[in-house]
Amino acid sequence: MRRGSGAGGRLEPEESFRAIDEADDASDSEAVGVPVQGRNEKWRQMEVTNSDAMHRTGRSTWRSSSVLKLVVVLALVGIALYGWQTSPVRASAKNLLGKSSSNAQPTAPQTFAPVPHLTPPPQTSAQGTPDLDETQEETGETQEKAGEAEEQKDGGVDSPATSQTAGDEVNNFPETTTVLDKAVNTPWPLPAEFTSGSEKLCLHAGRWAFRHEGPCAGAHATSDGCEILNKAFKRYTRHMFQGRTPPTGPDCYSSASVQVSNSSAYLDFGVDESYELEVSSGQIKVKANTVFGAMYGLESLSQLVRYDALTDSFWILNAPWVIKDKPRFQYRELLVDSSRHFQPIASLEAIIASLPAAKINTLHWHLEDDQSWPVCFKFRRELCERSAYSPDQRYSVSDVRHLVNYAREHGVRVVPEIDLPGHTQALCKALPGICTADLKIVSPAGDGIMEALEGIIKEVSELFPDSFIHLGGDEVGTSRWSSDPRTAAWMAEHHTTPTAVYELFVKKAHEFAIKYGKVPVGWSEIWIAFGTKLDKSSVLQKWRSGDRMSSIVSKGYRALWSDVGDWYLDMLQYTWDKVYRAEPCKGLTDDQCSLILGGGGEMWGETVDTSDVLQTVWPRLGAIGERLWSPKGATISSDAARPRMIEFRCLLNRRGVPAAPLLNSKARMPPPRPGSCTEQ
Repeated sequence: MRRGSGAGGRLEPEESFRAIDEADDASDSEAVGVPVQGRNEKWRQMEVTNSDAMHRTGRSTWRSSSVLKLVVVLALVGIALYGWQTSPVRASAKNLLGKSSSNAQPTAPQTFAPVPHLTPPPQTSAQGTPDLDETQEETGETQEKAGEAEEQKDGGVDSPATSQTAGDEVNNFPETTTVLDKAVNTPWPLPAEFTSGSEKLCLHAGRWAFRHEGPCAGAHATSDGCEILNKAFKRYTRHMFQGRTPPTGPDCYSSASVQVSNSSAYLDFGVDESYELEVSSGQIKVKANTVFGAMYGLESLSQLVRYDALTDSFWILNAPWVIKDKPRFQYRELLVDSSRHFQPIASLEAIIASLPAAKINTLHWHLEDDQSWPVCFKFRRELCERSAYSPDQRYSVSDVRHLVNYAREHGVRVVPEIDLPGHTQALCKALPGICTADLKIVSPAGDGIMEALEGIIKEVSELFPDSFIHLGGDEVGTSRWSSDPRTAAWMAEHHTTPTAVYELFVKKAHEFAIKYGKVPVGWSEIWIAFGTKLDKSSVLQKWRSGDRMSSIVSKGYRALWSDVGDWYLDMLQYTWDKVYRAEPCKGLTDDQCSLILGGGGEMWGETVDTSDVLQTVWPRLGAIGERLWSPKGATISSDAARPRMIEFRCLLNRRGVPAAPLLNSKARMPPPRPGSCTEQ
């Protein structure tokens, strides 16, 4: 802490010393030959003569020396006491007098209070915890024996040895000190079905390997799907062991088998994401129909692994585990807006890489808006030339293809959004001839307007392989058409209205999408405006709280749920528990709920860029992930989910994802004080 100082950085003397010095000056004035008032003034200005300085130094030295003598005496006493505490003489005296008295307690290493959901390890002896030196010596001996046994083996072991001689222990590795409540030690999101036990299994990080079974172990080993799985093996090995390779005993597990039935399944809406995970005293195994289901099995397995720093070892607690899991909803998205703030490829990669932790499977990429058009299509190159923020804030076609492939390797689809006919000011800046005179919105009277829109939708459809394309349709200012002279004349000529022009743009955009093999998605305004006039293949994404989901699904249309009142992540006042409590099928029958494909969190870009997007998204996106993945009956109470959610946020932090404190009143706020991730 900085302390107060006078002008020019000089410190003023304390008032008590000033009064003493003035009295001394009055008695010594004749000896020094300087008037008292003048000398006091010089003291305040720190500009005394050499004789003044010496005169005062004498008195100050006397006071300082007295204090110094006292400090030295106290220091010597302290040193003597410390020497007595640590000396062999004291130890001998203690042995003579007895090792303990009625008030003495056994010496133990320093321990820290556990977090609320952890319980301390049970005491193994009535005599207390052994001395730290003894513990280290025993640990070293055990690890040395483990190393000798390991050297005698030919290669690594997949599972602990099942045979032993009489008196031998099954596991000669130091016991873990980590004890975690079962209610916390569960994968996030909560699996559909699972059982667990009370055993602890150690893992051999240095020799760890995932082994293929099924098609990827044979003729299909070099297929695209198997290559994706191989990359996932490397990624989840890092997640499990955090780059550590500690010395490990020979009886620790060193591998897990992964069996995929169909390695050629392509990532798209409806792909089978189910998996089974078994962790027992005999094996660790993941089974799935597709590569993408297998990756979610690896995600759940990685979340079960715990590192114990005291024994420098990795463990799976509460074994045996049997998990049979599948998602409640097939569509689970995060919307990212790279128009209002440009998100570099590296930032988008970091976002994508974080999504599987909550089993989010879709990146809804809002490519353009009024503010900018950063994507450089081959068709109409002037879009990014004129409407990107700068040459450095653009995406090439190669960038887009790379990102789509990167997302697929993480089990994440990329659904592009081109918003029409509103939110098109950046489009109008690049192509003014197809817009109103004020360049605020596209116009039906524009030169070649429909050809331009079809060309854009065609290239987007070719560039993004996903079957869905989002075409917006929200917040359309139809009054601008009436106030634009050219558009007003066109409407008069065609005997139409602004609402009819709105419908024309929406229907043509959807027709173009269907023509190029896509499922058109639009915001819920288009349903309120046009209802069953929309093609039945259309998917409606509800975002306005006043729009009733029942009115959409009751007519047989499919829907997505992203209500602004609950799942808009730019609303920083929305706490994780509010997000968690939101239910997409509230008030719907089971048949109606079956038409809801899913939904997701919407991270609009007005107040986020690379510097804060991840801590704004996380950990609240985890609440959305569990709501969309886990069975409805298992996600009723946010209070019940709180301990697991706290642990999930700590998991994200351990992986390097900057998930903000969970318990703040607003999202992305920094920690309010020092403390554990489990307390904030």
